[in-house]
Amino acid sequence: MKRKNLLLLISMIILAMLIAACGAEPEVVTRIVTETETITEQIEVEVTRMVEGESITETIIEEVTRVVEVVTEGGGDAGAVSEFHTAWPYQAPPAGHFNTFVSDRIDLGIYLHIMQPPLFFYLWSDADWMPLAGDSWEWVDDTTLQVKIHEGAVWSDGSAFTTQDVIDTFDIARLQSLTVWQSVVEVVAVDDYTVNFLLDAPSTTAPRRILREVNIRPSSTYGSWAEQVRGLVDQGLTSDADEWSALLQDFNEFRPDDMVVLGPYKIDQDSITESQMILNKNESSFMADWVNFDRIVNFNGETPDVTP
Repeated sequence: MKRKNLLLLISMIILAMLIAACGAEPEVVTRIVTETETITEQIEVEVTRMVEGESITETIIEEVTRVVEVVTEGGGDAGAVSEFHTAWPYQAPPAGHFNTFVSDRIDLGIYLHIMQPPLFFYLWSDADWMPLAGDSWEWVDDTTLQVKIHEGAVWSDGSAFTTQDVIDTFDIARLQSLTVWQSVVEVVAVDDYTVNFLLDAPSTTAPRRILREVNIRPSSTYGSWAEQVRGLVDQGLTSDADEWSALLQDFNEFRPDDMVVLGPYKIDQDSITESQMILNKNESSFMADWVNFDRIVNFNGETPDVTP
């Protein structure tokens, strides 16, 4: 029951965030901090001093310098942005990092779908699959699941989104011995936008594990690691081999400088504090016009921690 409720919650969030045409107009925030400014001002300060053994208090004028936020007030003004507020716990750097395959990653849990999406998302209410990184899928035969991905999409670093990203993602999943590889035996590119998943036997759970449970990551970040995995496989090695364990250990310590995204939002690294972070709209994403909000403000913590 808990699992079904979680899936329903995720479904509701994805629909709210990604189906702009079906949603209400977003509320435009009225307080926009655009920059900071250093100001100098005079203040009155009371000081006490001793004069011939007697305590005397007097008021003097001092100049102080401080940094303030420059704020624009009023909804609808030029420069105003629309915000969506979320709460999800994370560890700020350096403990938190952008290797989204391993522990202590900054991926914001369910919100990873709007940064590094899976191929599809299943809508229980419609009993149908919602395309995300993928466009369509079908069974070619009993043991070959074929996926066509979105053509012409680019990652936030400008690299093209192709089936190589899909293959590399699943090869890293193989390195980690994720469940999907209990039925998948090989992932093969048909062309730049078509990929086949070859199974060892017919499976009713394969679509869920392949299409929904693995978020696609960029080859520009993880491609060299995936190539090393394929090298071990070509040698006939498995997860029991020392070489496999050594590569997995090295990968677990890998810390990318940035999170490259395909989805409509990207974490602003400079905004990350112990209390919150900002995800800005990724205008280069093919999903950019699916969403209602210019940015997301995520507060660090579970609901009791962030609720007034």
